Amino acid sequence: MQDTVPLKIDKEYTLILKPVRGREIIAKKSFYIEEYKLKNVRWNVTLASDDVYAPDSVRIHISGTDANKQPIMGGSVRYSVTVDKIINHLSDIEFIPNTVLADTIQVQTNGKAEIVIPASKLTRTNASYAISLTMVDVNNELHTEKKYVSYYNKRSHIEYSKQNNALHVVYMENTDTIETQAVVTYVDANNVRIQRDTIVLPGSIVPLPFAANINVRVGSMSRTINCSLLPSGVEFQGAFVDKNVVLQIDNARNLPVYYEMYVNKRKIHRDTCTQLEYSKRANIRKNYLVSIQYIWAGKVVSDFYSVRKKKSELDIVQINKKNVSPGDSVEITLLVKNYKNKPVKHVDVASWAISSKFTDYEIPRGIQFPEKVVNPQQINSFNLQQKPKVAQSNAANRCF
Repeated sequence: MQDTVPLKIDKEYTLILKPVRGREIIAKKSFYIEEYKLKNVRWNVTLASDDVYAPDSVRIHISGTDANKQPIMGGSVRYSVTVDKIINHLSDIEFIPNTVLADTIQVQTNGKAEIVIPASKLTRTNASYAISLTMVDVNNELHTEKKYVSYYNKRSHIEYSKQNNALHVVYMENTDTIETQAVVTYVDANNVRIQRDTIVLPGSIVPLPFAANINVRVGSMSRTINCSLLPSGVEFQGAFVDKNVVLQIDNARNLPVYYEMYVNKRKIHRDTCTQLEYSKRANIRKNYLVSIQYIWAGKVVSDFYSVRKKKSELDIVQINKKNVSPGDSVEITLLVKNYKNKPVKHVDVASWAISSKFTDYEIPRGIQFPEKVVNPQQINSFNLQQKPKVAQSNAANRCF
């Protein structure tokens, strides 16, 4: 109607339909015309990398979306680059301006923009830069943000990454990997040296259970690795399978693990192992308590678990197991049992499946309510500092 009748916005109108002859009202409807304006424009600003090495450029990616999560149609970005702090000087004399660079770029019609800061615009020192950005959308609304990036013209550094049960350590100059010798020192929680080795980098380091820290030194440069930030690799799971209590300890590093098992505050079993697969006929109405201890990162790690069969808990068993090929449709028969191992009728079951080719995924979890666990200090002599943990009876649910 705007093309044929000049209507003003932010006003209410009434539309009445009548025959050409007569006063009878066929239809009547009121409506309101307002300016359609989507607010809540959201901007996403990301750095291609927090650490950049010469001669690479600093790159900043910017994107804007409206309230419907659609790309905004245009806008602009004003930015300025200043030196936040000097990491280290590479020459005796260096001129450092207050503002390294300032400019304005336009946002494309797909809602994206990219800022590229070449190495020639930056100082010749190793420095941290503050990048202040002001985004302006088509409605002239402003959004400000600040990002920090470290730029290295020349830097030697030691990096490490997890590799199975070991650490892969490399010595680098800027982005180039350099082969060199390194001295590796293991120290305990009191900073007393346990062991010292000489290795060739790139190389692998296997953490020792009694070592709290690992120091890697190349010449005058060193890097300290905190072993408490590394996983111990000890995993416990407990469950009732049929009428047996099943306990399992997976131990990727083969650490000596001492464990004790209790039933109603009575110790029934204890042993030391590196791997455990325990299965024994049990009374599913009783509560089984398991305490494990091992040494990792120079400290004694103590964990306490409760394995119990809840009266409200159900077991699901697949009756007709079949091999399925892509594109096949099959019917799956499930048997649902209660804690007495008896079939249960009229149960709603939610299913979830994924192909074995996927390795990085999370299993959906249902609602779980907290459960009070008996204080372990009441039933044994361990001085457990950590909060007790509960191992669910689902065999696929692991507690760490």
